[in-house]
Amino acid sequence: MNTIKSIKLYDLDLNLNNHTKADEKFTITVNYLLNLASRAYQLFESSKLEQKRQLINFLLSNLRLKGKTLLYEVNKPFDAILNANKCSNWLPGLDNIENKLDYSLGENK
Repeated sequence: MNTIKSIKLYDLDLNLNNHTKADEKFTITVNYLLNLASRAYQLFESSKLEQKRQLINFLLSNLRLKGKTLLYEVNKPFDAILNANKCSNWLPGLDNIENKLDYSLGENK
């Protein structure tokens, strides 16, 4: 019986370590991307024409002119990033959940 518990404990510890490493890698990647995004304009301006073209094609599609206005569609996943910026409430309903938890714990607001 103790052997089964030891095996389960070992598996849980292994899973925890794997998740911790994944979290660290995710944090590093996000920090790198945010740093890169914050310097995007500078990088674009200092790039050669062909690199600029590749970047524009990577980010945008269906480019067309309507008079003097450039129309385009933002490629995925960049469209989601732009749309997330428009949303003021990223976790709708969270206030409801917090209020219900406070109420159930006897901490009425």
